[in-house]
Amino acid sequence: MTRRLTLCIDRLLYLGPDKTTVGVELKPGLNVLCGASESGKSFVVETIDFMLGGASDLRDLPERAGYDRVVMQISLSDERAFTIQRALQGGSYLWRAGRHDQLAPTDEVLRPTHDAEKDDNLSVRILSILGLGRPKLRRDKDMNTVSFTLRNLALLSIVQEDRIIANISPVLTANRVMNTVEKSAFKYALTGVDDSALVAIREAKENQARLVANRNALEAVIDVRQSKLPSSEQLDRLRERLKHLEGRIASIGDDVAGDEQQHSEASTRFRLLDRYVQTSRRRRQEIDSLLQRFVLLDEHYESDLSRLEAIVQSGAVFGALHPGPCPFCGAAPEAQAHENACDADPGKIVMAARSEIERISLLRQGLKETKARLAAENDQLTQRTEQAVSEQRTASQRSQQLALVLRERRRGIGDLDREAQSLRVQLRDADIVTELRTELTRMDEAVAADQEVKAASTALSLPPAETTAFAEELENILKAWDFPEMGRVAWEETRTDVLIGNRRRGDQGKGLRAITCSAFLLALMKRSVEKSRPHLGLTVLDSPLLAYWKPEGRADDLTGTKVDECFYRWMQSLPKTAQVIVIENRPLPDWVNNVAHVIHFTKNRTEGRFGLF
Repeated sequence: MTRRLTLCIDRLLYLGPDKTTVGVELKPGLNVLCGASESGKSFVVETIDFMLGGASDLRDLPERAGYDRVVMQISLSDERAFTIQRALQGGSYLWRAGRHDQLAPTDEVLRPTHDAEKDDNLSVRILSILGLGRPKLRRDKDMNTVSFTLRNLALLSIVQEDRIIANISPVLTANRVMNTVEKSAFKYALTGVDDSALVAIREAKENQARLVANRNALEAVIDVRQSKLPSSEQLDRLRERLKHLEGRIASIGDDVAGDEQQHSEASTRFRLLDRYVQTSRRRRQEIDSLLQRFVLLDEHYESDLSRLEAIVQSGAVFGALHPGPCPFCGAAPEAQAHENACDADPGKIVMAARSEIERISLLRQGLKETKARLAAENDQLTQRTEQAVSEQRTASQRSQQLALVLRERRRGIGDLDREAQSLRVQLRDADIVTELRTELTRMDEAVAADQEVKAASTALSLPPAETTAFAEELENILKAWDFPEMGRVAWEETRTDVLIGNRRRGDQGKGLRAITCSAFLLALMKRSVEKSRPHLGLTVLDSPLLAYWKPEGRADDLTGTKVDECFYRWMQSLPKTAQVIVIENRPLPDWVNNVAHVIHFTKNRTEGRFGLF
């Protein structure tokens, strides 16, 4: 969680022409201004309040004669610092970053009046530095809001003597007109949630009027729609009919799915058979072509064999002839002359012819076997093709039959679905009217709730969880201070205050009111700083231990108790960035110097510091 920045007052200086600068230096943690009355202690508190946006000018003390302005140096918890200067008569501020003993007219001018729309005023400047932005606070019972200002924070941090003993809440003033704003500021510091989300009653009235108008318009729409609807009995019959139709549609849908599956299978079968028939036909055509060519080849083989057989027969006849006298001239064989002699040997020619006959015969036999195989394949293909064509015809018929069935079933589903859709429209109109009536009921409840809110008390209340935790924190502080006969501390919502031991805090004597008011504001600072909620991070208490030196009676007298000692020692438990400034009217024991930064005004010109001026 990111820690929110807090302030710490470092120096308070009073300046005037031809006057020696005077003032006080303050430290983080506990600071105590103690000493005699009328020494300027309370004037320091008034000055701090004045410098943090107080509107009225400061008291015109005789001692401050000649002083005309005051300078306050402030450091932040992130170690940055700034200085502001203001005339003692009031008016605008001068501003400069860093620590300075005085500022010049050339420094930045900040107006004293808060204006959330501009950045030229001290309130917005410091709120922005603290990371608070521009929050809103509730102003009145009509939920109107105002801007959260630096003065709201100052009221929670600075308590002068008249307020510390008041019998009202420490976070309220006697100006009852501002009590709602003051309580809202306390809620913001306690919870970290402002009132920006509030809507003014005027706008709420307009919203209620719109809500009622919308409700009446909706009721009119319902009446019109209701007049067009069948009776409740008819609607029940429509629902039964729709249920029956949806069952029929689902059943037929299952049949359609089965038929579609069968149709797909038949179509696939038809395509596969068609592919086979086409392939078979192409193969048969190839076989027919081959067989025709083989017939020609066989005829060629037969012709060759006939020619070769003739050669063999001729050679045999030629070989059987013997040499003899010439039949024409009678010349003896040895006397015959052959001019064109043939070197061929008839025997060899016959042998060659017989060898060729044997080769061709083998080829012709192979051709015969091939023709037989092709013929057998052709016969087989013919049979299979005829069977495939028959099966294809059956698959086609089955596919066509299923297509007709599917058309009829789909037509039937379409008729049923149109009827079902018509019923759904009628029933949907009835459902819409039911939904509109539900919305009408909700709007009636909203109108009633809005009227209850309007009629109920508009008193601002705080979250119980936060107030309970705050009361416990306050109780722990009082216990740590050894507060006598305190009992339990509880939150009292109506007074924005606490009950201590079942007794209202404001009903105590003024001395006890002072100490419990201090505990209240310190508890708020402690919780706010620890939880990074809106707070200056400093608390200024004027005379918190009044019960020790000016009690209202015996019950209000803390003399003899250790409340004061525990009060100062407890301050060491505060967050390191917190600053507490206490005005004490009694002399302090020496040990307080060990736990606090002490400034002692003696009112004695021969001893110590006389006073503020």
